[in-house]
Amino acid sequence: MDHFQSLNVDEICNQISSNTYYNSDSVITTENVKKIKNELSLWNFKINKNDILPTKTFNGWFHSMAIAKSKTVCDIVTSKTLLDICSKYIGPEFRLKAHRVYSTLSGAKMPWHTDDKAYQKKKDYKGLIFIVYLKDVTKGEFQIIKDSEKFSKNFKEPNIRDYIIDNEYSDKIISFKNPIGSLIIYNHKAIHRAKPYFDPFWMRTSLFIQVDNNVEDSEKVIINPSYLNHIDDRLKMFLGFGKKSEMPHEPVVTGYHTLDLLNLIKIISNCLLSIFILKPYYLIRRSKLLKKLFRR
Repeated sequence: MDHFQSLNVDEICNQISSNTYYNSDSVITTENVKKIKNELSLWNFKINKNDILPTKTFNGWFHSMAIAKSKTVCDIVTSKTLLDICSKYIGPEFRLKAHRVYSTLSGAKMPWHTDDKAYQKKKDYKGLIFIVYLKDVTKGEFQIIKDSEKFSKNFKEPNIRDYIIDNEYSDKIISFKNPIGSLIIYNHKAIHRAKPYFDPFWMRTSLFIQVDNNVEDSEKVIINPSYLNHIDDRLKMFLGFGKKSEMPHEPVVTGYHTLDLLNLIKIISNCLLSIFILKPYYLIRRSKLLKKLFRR
């Protein structure tokens, strides 16, 4: 299913070229957003579970292998229209660099930055970012500096300090307070961020897709073959068939120390349950079974 089939490829590419970004409300239906959340079980954290699962960081939740778990996400990421947009804007060669469904926690501070990078270093690649809102966004919204793809090369590092934006480009900030299912596409050289906000009872949840013309490397891509009905040469290139995938998954910093207090308490409680009840039960059960076998 092509969720973007109603979009005009030429219009989108022209708008990005002349206006830094393309924005359209409610491209993905609310029903399909619900499917994504159900298919990914957002955010059902489990440990030592043989499955494709999300990761918790200091700043939120991230599902960096969503196309292997959600058919709806896979349909969006591999849609013909998305590939056509990339072909038109980037050129004949392009590859899925990264994708993730994520929720940004209250109080998280994302610096102004560009996404034209690999291994945290800026690269002269040509690329696009696609963002789909999976909630109505009235705070913590995505922001971009208009025309910044034209001058971001003047900054040697991907991250740009707040005071520089405040002093020099505050009049160029565009904010996207859009409804659920809205789509934003922009040149990955553009300076952008998620606006900081404070609301402990709400998280902005979005789908992020990054594509550029470096076809030789990307984050690892895990696919579910049942989700893909037809794989042509363009899709093989896009997914990186036969190419290395050694870039680290974002977010890079993860571990027990990035878990929140409630999940740590849940892990400790389950460990205590296993140590004092489940493990002894299975050991006793196993020993009784072994005794029966030896008696024979």
